[in-house]
Amino acid sequence: MPDSLSDPERLSALSRIRDLGAWPRESLDRLARIAARLLHVPVALVSLVDDREQFFAGQVGLEEPVALERRTPLSHSFCKHVVLTDEPLVIEDARRHPLVMHNPAIRDLKVVAYCGVPIRASNGEVLGSLCAIDHEPRQWTQEDVDTLSDLASAVMAELRLQELLLNAERERSEREALLQAVSDGIYVIDTGGACTFVNQAATAMLRYEEGELLGKYMHGLVHHRRPDGTEYPEEECPVHRTLLTGQPFRNVEEFLWRKDGTGFPAEYSSSPIIIGGKIVGAAVTFRDITQRHALERVRREFLQEIDDERRRLETILESLPVGVLIAEAPTGRIVQGNGQVEAILGHPVLETLQVADYSKWHGYHEDGTPLGAEEWPLARAVLHGETVNGQELLYRRPDGQDIWLSVSAAPVRNSDRQLIGAVATFQDVTARRRSEEERARLLEREQAARAEAERIAQALWRSEERLRLALEAGRMGTWDYEPATDRMSLSSTMEEMHGLPVGGFRGGFEDFLRLVYPADRLRLRDALDSAARHGGSFHSEYRLAAVEDGFRWIEIRGRVFYDPSGTPVRLSGVSVDVTDRRRAEDSLRFLAEAERVLGSSLDYDSTLQSIAQLPVPFLADWCALDLQDADSHSRRVVSARWDPASSQVVVEEWEGGESPVWQAVVGKSQPLLLPEVTQELLDRYLPNAEQQEMVASLGARSVMGVPLATRGRVNGVLWFLITTSERIYTEDDLALALDLAQRAALAVENARLYDDLQEQAGQLQQLAEAALVINAATSLDAILRAVSETARNILGAHLGLAYLAADWELEKALASLSCSERYSQWAGWTPSPTLLRSLVGLLGESRTARLTLAEMQADERCLRLLEGEHGDPPLRGLLLAALTDREGNRMGMVVLADKRQGEFTLRDQAMLLQIAQLASVATDNFQLLRQTQEAVQMRSEFLAMVSHDLKNPLVSVKGMAQLLRRQLERGDCLDVQRLIEGLDKIDSVATRMSAQINELLDTARLQMGEPLELDVRPFDLVSLARQLVEQHARTTSKHNVELRTDLGELVGEWDQLRIERVLSNLLSNAIKYSPEGGDVVVTVRTEEADGRSWAVVDVTDQGLGIPARELPRIFDRFYRASNVEGRIGGTGVGLASVRMIVEQHGGRISVTSQEGQGSTFSVWLPLPGAA
Repeated sequence: MPDSLSDPERLSALSRIRDLGAWPRESLDRLARIAARLLHVPVALVSLVDDREQFFAGQVGLEEPVALERRTPLSHSFCKHVVLTDEPLVIEDARRHPLVMHNPAIRDLKVVAYCGVPIRASNGEVLGSLCAIDHEPRQWTQEDVDTLSDLASAVMAELRLQELLLNAERERSEREALLQAVSDGIYVIDTGGACTFVNQAATAMLRYEEGELLGKYMHGLVHHRRPDGTEYPEEECPVHRTLLTGQPFRNVEEFLWRKDGTGFPAEYSSSPIIIGGKIVGAAVTFRDITQRHALERVRREFLQEIDDERRRLETILESLPVGVLIAEAPTGRIVQGNGQVEAILGHPVLETLQVADYSKWHGYHEDGTPLGAEEWPLARAVLHGETVNGQELLYRRPDGQDIWLSVSAAPVRNSDRQLIGAVATFQDVTARRRSEEERARLLEREQAARAEAERIAQALWRSEERLRLALEAGRMGTWDYEPATDRMSLSSTMEEMHGLPVGGFRGGFEDFLRLVYPADRLRLRDALDSAARHGGSFHSEYRLAAVEDGFRWIEIRGRVFYDPSGTPVRLSGVSVDVTDRRRAEDSLRFLAEAERVLGSSLDYDSTLQSIAQLPVPFLADWCALDLQDADSHSRRVVSARWDPASSQVVVEEWEGGESPVWQAVVGKSQPLLLPEVTQELLDRYLPNAEQQEMVASLGARSVMGVPLATRGRVNGVLWFLITTSERIYTEDDLALALDLAQRAALAVENARLYDDLQEQAGQLQQLAEAALVINAATSLDAILRAVSETARNILGAHLGLAYLAADWELEKALASLSCSERYSQWAGWTPSPTLLRSLVGLLGESRTARLTLAEMQADERCLRLLEGEHGDPPLRGLLLAALTDREGNRMGMVVLADKRQGEFTLRDQAMLLQIAQLASVATDNFQLLRQTQEAVQMRSEFLAMVSHDLKNPLVSVKGMAQLLRRQLERGDCLDVQRLIEGLDKIDSVATRMSAQINELLDTARLQMGEPLELDVRPFDLVSLARQLVEQHARTTSKHNVELRTDLGELVGEWDQLRIERVLSNLLSNAIKYSPEGGDVVVTVRTEEADGRSWAVVDVTDQGLGIPARELPRIFDRFYRASNVEGRIGGTGVGLASVRMIVEQHGGRISVTSQEGQGSTFSVWLPLPGAA
């Protein structure tokens, strides 16, 4: 395999293009079609070549299966040679070309003639070839190669554009996915505060629908009020300061408001978005810290309770007559001691961090041996969980006095029976040893002190347990129940939760059960009994008995407490109102089901039925859907009701008719809520008697009506009625109904859009068929007929018109009319210039325009169109689209009038613009084809004339030479004068032929973009003009050829031979194209223009002149005026050569002419001097 095909950089560039995924196949196929059309070949390919195969990114003309597979092996590739050489490859007949004559593509793909140019990547690597293929031998021109090279640049530009678009979309998707995955809320605003991006977390926290916040003023929606409801000026907002100063803010605590009017505290951060050194917006992140606030509040309450408990403990400890020490486990560190410690021991509590420090105390057994650190009763309780009662030991005070101490110690355990510390009490029992009575009294005091210490420790444990439950439940009410006495106590929060005044609870368990909904009492009692029997914690939910505004749900949690014998002595716990949570869960389940049902079908009728059925019976006993039709009238389309007898939903379809209660909602674009249907509310909200009668006929007890709105427009109303059940509608129900209505409106809109898409698909199919018809047309008349007929049929109009004419040549318009039976009397009608001028005025500079009948009646310019003057048909409702050429110049128009149903829409306008674009391309292509054919014809005629002009002098030269040779061969004595004349004639003919050939070479060189090599020297232009005038005067007897000038000489720096050719050509043309004779005047003068000096030569004749419409093309190569074509010989090269030579000198040439009266050609040549 050649190295250049396997070059890694080239293959890498190819791989990047193939990795684009979706090829711009249609664009590259279109470029291939353009190449085939311009070069008149059956096959054109955009071929990309790797080291194994070639594949066709764009193609036209291939046969199956290659056209479908779009690839061949390298063995079939001509294009690989273009890649290898990095040069165009031109093959006239592949069957005889040594490079490819054995290539199987000649047989398999019918490749005979081949012309291919490189397709280069931006780094210069050759990726493949744009090639043209003919099935017959063909001579390719340089113009063919140039055309393919231009199109090859367009191919690479298209591929690069596709790559850039896909990369940009990939980066955008990745960034958006990253932002959407963040759990914090994020939104972005522009400098005006409008939302340009919001992630799903932010939408959910603020309770908006996806996309609902985009474009909205965020401060006014979510940040406009403080927690107390007072206004929060934007100037004080950190986001506003970020936009003004570029200063970021981090973790600022703010208060945000949801869509439903509720608010929450948030941790708020904002950062500026700076592009090009300019602040263009701000990014905001936030998180809901409601739970954090609740936990902080509970923590503060707990710490206060602990502090209060500690203070009570310290007070009790200080009031005890015995010394008390409290140590933590397992270290044994002394954490607290009362004042009796110093009074008894004679010193303050010693600092002890661990049990080993107990050795600092001077204690002794009764036998006098020292007491080890771990032998102290407090150490035994801390280390081993022992309980020590009344151990007596001898203690030596700092003053040297020995006293007897009675020491008791007990471990302290938490709720999980883990050892967390120990309490030790001691008292001086020295006197007891002296008196038994005193000993008994002291023992009693010791036991009482021990019991009180244990009670305090247990109380501390209970307070910690209650705090743990509070932290689990958040904001809650507390209760306490003692089974032995059947007494129950409720906190004030608990009483309010159950609808009682503070202090209103009687205190019995049965009194509590009477507050519970009857169906839930047994379940609650069983839960409490089971907890008492089996221990541990319990949890349950129940409803309250009072149901005036619907059930309220209470969640209860608690724990059983036992005495030392294992008997349950108390049940204690918390309760919280979870009504909102239960309702929210039910609502979410309902909305999730609605989302599933509404998203399961795009059928319009099925969607409408599903919308009416969904709320029954969960939210309504009867539900109906009213929609707005095309004429802005309401109609009831479907309703659903609950049938208690069959426990089924009954759906009823309506034939139509305006709903009498429609305006009650649509007129204000606001929902309607009637919690209880009373005559007063009916009179206020439904003053129409027909409306009231309809509500009464359904037996409505409670009513809601919510609008179905999309894109700010109300398209329908969804009605909810309670007729048989006991409930009444509340604001929460209305919020749920509005949520459902939003989903329903979106479902209806999606179903409508689906129907519209079906209709658009049909129109696109018609448009594709129309494109085939229009492009197949073989004349401008056929194109216009196809356009007017196609546009009228696709867009449903009674009249269609297509015409071709510039805005200033409407009298010469070529037009075609298509009409229905309504306009049959105008069949064969030709539009008047007045009508066309009116249409041009209505379209103005736009490409398309649309006017309804009402707009036309209000516009004075349209009054004549409505009346149909000058034999034109009346036009009622207009749709206009311009026909333009490749440069965007208007060359005609497509007009539709009088739509069969309703008015023309924006979609109709867009469709007509597409049809007009098709027609413009077809018309432009047709005219280009005609011009190309004319150019080919002109080139053929030119070659014939050149051949003739070159052949005649050669015949003369040959004849003269043969005559002289025969005379020499016969030995005749040659006449010297005759010989000189013959040689002069041969020299003259050769000179004329050389001039013609040089003229052709100069023209060809300039056409190819190569500058002439000018031999610039000073010479006298007046002298040259005088010489040429004298020469040409000798060639004619019918003309008076003269020079007119006031200048003695005019010296400039030019190429004398080529300026001589210019003036000679103009003089020859002046004589040739005035066959009847007359004056031919050459004028030489100077002019000052454009800030410099010019030499000006005018050549004026009194000949045939040039038609005015052909003056712009008179200097085109091979072009000859129509009034001399066929009458006077010529090649059409002379004037083209003249113009190019003059322009190469930095000058210009112009012509003024009047047909039948002659022409003046003016040559302007720059003179040396200031520019």
